[in-house]
Amino acid sequence: MYSYNLINFCKSISNKLRLHWSNFTDKSIQEEIDNIKRSQEILHPRQLVFHVINNLVDRPKCVCNKNYVNWNYSKYLEYCSVSCSTIYTKEHRSNTNIRLYGVDNYSKSNEFLIKSKKTFKETYGVTNPSKCKTIQDKKIKTSNLKYRVDNFSQCHLSDATRLIISDKKKFKKYCEGKTILQVADGLGMSYSGPIKVAERHGLIGSFTKATRSSYELKIKSLLDTLHMSYIQNSKSIISPYQLDFYLPDLNIAIEVGSMYFHCENSSNKSKHYHQNKWKICRDKNITLLQYFDDDLLNHFNLIESKIKRLCKLPMPVIGSRKLEIQCNKLSFEDEKEFLRKYHLQHESYDRNVVYSAHYNNEIVGIMTLSLQKNKAKIIRYSTNVNFSFPGLFTRFIKRFINEYNFKGEIETFSNNNYGDGKLYESSGFTCKKITSPGYHYTKNYLTKESRKKYMKHLLLKKFNLDVDFVKNNTEWEIMKSLRYDRIWDSGHKHWTLLV
Repeated sequence: MYSYNLINFCKSISNKLRLHWSNFTDKSIQEEIDNIKRSQEILHPRQLVFHVINNLVDRPKCVCNKNYVNWNYSKYLEYCSVSCSTIYTKEHRSNTNIRLYGVDNYSKSNEFLIKSKKTFKETYGVTNPSKCKTIQDKKIKTSNLKYRVDNFSQCHLSDATRLIISDKKKFKKYCEGKTILQVADGLGMSYSGPIKVAERHGLIGSFTKATRSSYELKIKSLLDTLHMSYIQNSKSIISPYQLDFYLPDLNIAIEVGSMYFHCENSSNKSKHYHQNKWKICRDKNITLLQYFDDDLLNHFNLIESKIKRLCKLPMPVIGSRKLEIQCNKLSFEDEKEFLRKYHLQHESYDRNVVYSAHYNNEIVGIMTLSLQKNKAKIIRYSTNVNFSFPGLFTRFIKRFINEYNFKGEIETFSNNNYGDGKLYESSGFTCKKITSPGYHYTKNYLTKESRKKYMKHLLLKKFNLDVDFVKNNTEWEIMKSLRYDRIWDSGHKHWTLLV
């Protein structure tokens, strides 16, 4: 690749402490050096020597395979950016820990837990320093000296508010006849603030439910803008349950509300509460949509789009034949960005096939699947909600069947909280069954967390709990002791397609 003279010359000067372009004065190789500098964009003399000795004809790329890495005095950097370095070193560290300890982080290993608990027991007399009365008192004392409060998070609160929230009787009296939002506004706290204080004092359920929530006002405004006819807050349609909004012309019902008033512990909503409501609506041929805080606060654009589609309002149409379909060519970052924007459940790692649809070089739709031999599961299907793409779902399915020569069963699930799964029915899928209600955990009544993160066998390490405590209590009892609540959904429809 390089001339014999140039290789020998570079080897002879490679051990020099300092290199400068003035070292490259040999006229017999000058033209070759100029060509290398120009074609390979070389800026440093030692960089050129490195290329020649290692027979490199181009600058190396980052492990992300997108960008070239920079030269750093005597070698190339391994990563193109700090973000890449963070991602891939973390991955390398995780792999090393898995190989050595069987977990992705040493602090999760049994060896670490046993050692740490033993050390804490010897030093503080407890298995966790935060349980030590001396340390608890010290934290309060330090916080009082610095910020005049027991906890730093209370710094912004007025003296009057601190006096109320520190006294159970005063707090209970203050909450009488008030909603959570009214208490929060009156005390200058965040929405979850009064809930946490109520938990500490054992006063869960002491707040009054708002007659009209801000979420209801938002949906009302949308329906008024769309000139839709509706009945609001009616108990006569699916008695004894109330529907926030019912659109009689379209047989659509919409429920919106705070998780606090729909959870098991805070409001005594049983496992079957939401599914029973859904079943009564289904039996009356009513499509029920049920949304809570995290959906309404973070994805109102998706809810708005869903309502517009069910109301059969016109929107721009792009036929599936105009779209370019790609298989497994989309980067995970692009997939994640799209799904976080257009899917209520965001991205999933549990997939090994990714189809993407493109229009004018922009991603407009994604379908991800998990393929195992003769069984495939659709994990996510999502499109740009600002347009309609008739035929795209079936085109994705056909491409998958043809490209993978698939023979077997394709399955997927539709969430009864968000619709009736008619897309699958119209595409030839059969509803095999309706699952029992599932649940999510919440700590602040604003965000839901997957129950899979809090399965009983994970709790010991996750919260550094006592072994006997975990052994003698159920998952739900442990989570309640950690001040978590849970909210039940309406179950899922299980759809299958035999190919």
